[in-house]
Amino acid sequence: VAALTFGGWANDAKIARYKEQLTTALNREGIAHTGRFYFLGYNPPYEVFQRKNEIIVVLPKNALDPISKKTGRLTRNLKIKKNTVKSSKISPF
Repeated sequence: VAALTFGGWANDAKIARYKEQLTTALNREGIAHTGRFYFLGYNPPYEVFQRKNEIIVVLPKNALDPISKKTGRLTRNLKIKKNTVKSSKISPF
C-alpha cells in the first residue's frame, strides 16, 4: 500500500483532500494504484492531542518493479508500506 499520514481530527473534507494529495503524489511518481482507498484512524475519541490518521491505497503487486529505487519515503508524508497496517478504525471509501 501507499500511505499519506496526517494529524488532527479527520472529517469527510479532510479525508477527500488527503486522498487527492495521495493520488497526485502517486501520479507524479509514476506509481500505479488499484483505486481502493481506505481511511485509517488510530486514536480513540478521547485523545485530543497528537492524533494520527492515514489515507492508504492498495498498489498492484508489480507497481514498484520499474521504480524499485523509489520505495520508502517518496515525498513529504507519503510512504510505501509492504506490510498490512493494523488500525482501530478502517473505513473504505
